[in-house]
Amino acid sequence: MADNKRASAVGYYLFSVGGADPASVSKAEGGETKVDKVSLKLGSEKQNQIMIGNVSYTDLKIDLGMSLGGGMKEWMDATLKANTDYLRQDCALTYADYDKKAISMITCSGCLIKKITFPAFDGKGKDSLKFSVEMGVESSKHDAGDGKQIQGKTDPNQKAMVNNSFVCTIPGWPDKAVSKVDAISVEQKTTLHYYGHDRQGRLEPVDLSDIDCTVTFTPNKDEETAIKKIAHDIHTSGNYDHSKDIDIRIAWLKPDNKTEMGALNLLGCIPHEITRAGVEGGNEGLVEYKVKFGVTYIDLSEVKLSQ
Repeated sequence: MADNKRASAVGYYLFSVGGADPASVSKAEGGETKVDKVSLKLGSEKQNQIMIGNVSYTDLKIDLGMSLGGGMKEWMDATLKANTDYLRQDCALTYADYDKKAISMITCSGCLIKKITFPAFDGKGKDSLKFSVEMGVESSKHDAGDGKQIQGKTDPNQKAMVNNSFVCTIPGWPDKAVSKVDAISVEQKTTLHYYGHDRQGRLEPVDLSDIDCTVTFTPNKDEETAIKKIAHDIHTSGNYDHSKDIDIRIAWLKPDNKTEMGALNLLGCIPHEITRAGVEGGNEGLVEYKVKFGVTYIDLSEVKLSQ
């Protein structure tokens, strides 16, 4: 018989969107109730009366592997396309103990994705590749788990997906000199509307933030000359037009550094900031150029689903 007086312990999570088969996630939090505190001054009294106001819910945040499951790929893609017919979803998050037995569940209704963070890639890195997703919640309900063993979609290759094994292809640029790609964040602004006497609001999407991708080059002298020439042609000479927009492809590889396991495609990119990183005087260091590309759209078609 379970000892209910022991502290609760959580070791595993399952997450699903819109009733899709659940997928395993590595980290989860949020979906909890919170209320506004209202301070009322009554008459001539110096001490205020404290009341409870409107109800809202903390954002639901999850980290999940690069092989998207649980309906996340379709939802993220619809958000990036600003497809209002598919933006709002109901989600379920199951908590399980270290024996993978369900101990509790949160069902969140009317959710909107507020932020997607794509992982950084770094030739010197050792981190596992993961997406981070933050969702606004209209309402949530807590239920006890059924005690059954949880089963979620996972990719057996996830452990092999490390951020130091990647290829970044940038047409017209010396992309063999790419040493790092910073994490990319996409934010969707939302607003919470309260109607009539309801204390529970309606979450509405507003717009998507501009997307930037910062790429670090560690070039040799010929590659540095090529970067300077591109900077002059696009920024200084005034020769830029949309025919010079480019699509950037970032593929993550197996440990053999040859076999691709998936890719992000950044479409309609323009380099709007090119800077040379400084080296402290008297010290010898490699020359680095940081190029910030504005991105029109992120295509997820080459992100593979969990099996």
